[in-house]
Amino acid sequence: MAAQETLRLVTELDGETAIKLWLKGLGIESVVKTEVEERVVYWADGPGMILMAAEVSQRAREWMGATFGLPATLEIGFELDACRDRSSPRTTIIKGTLEFLKQTGADGGLWFDTNKTLVLIKRGGELTLDANDSVWTAARLNLIAEPYTQEALKAY
Repeated sequence: MAAQETLRLVTELDGETAIKLWLKGLGIESVVKTEVEERVVYWADGPGMILMAAEVSQRAREWMGATFGLPATLEIGFELDACRDRSSPRTTIIKGTLEFLKQTGADGGLWFDTNKTLVLIKRGGELTLDANDSVWTAARLNLIAEPYTQEALKAY
């Protein structure tokens, strides 16, 4: 079964601009626009994954704001290939997410394991990593170039 990871953002960027900016660091520029049930979705192939970006519904935005203090406007989803090692694509997702948050100044949260694990959250310029998450290997911690704190993060 494919793993699904999700980055939720508070940003003025539209889905196409956001996914292109996220992919820019990987050297990927091809993005496809489709409509699914009146919802515009942008998608692209990445290394060991498929990426999709779409605006968040008003209902989801309100729930995210009340639950996490993060009224997300945009969601980038990552579907990892089922037959591959997931460590390398997850490291790519973390690296791309950290760079995207740095470049845009956006607030955002990154969930792994189909929304069961909140890996990191950035609000008001403050980055917090999940202290109880085995995701944070020494190599991944070395990707972080800004101050951060670690605490147990509640995923839902």
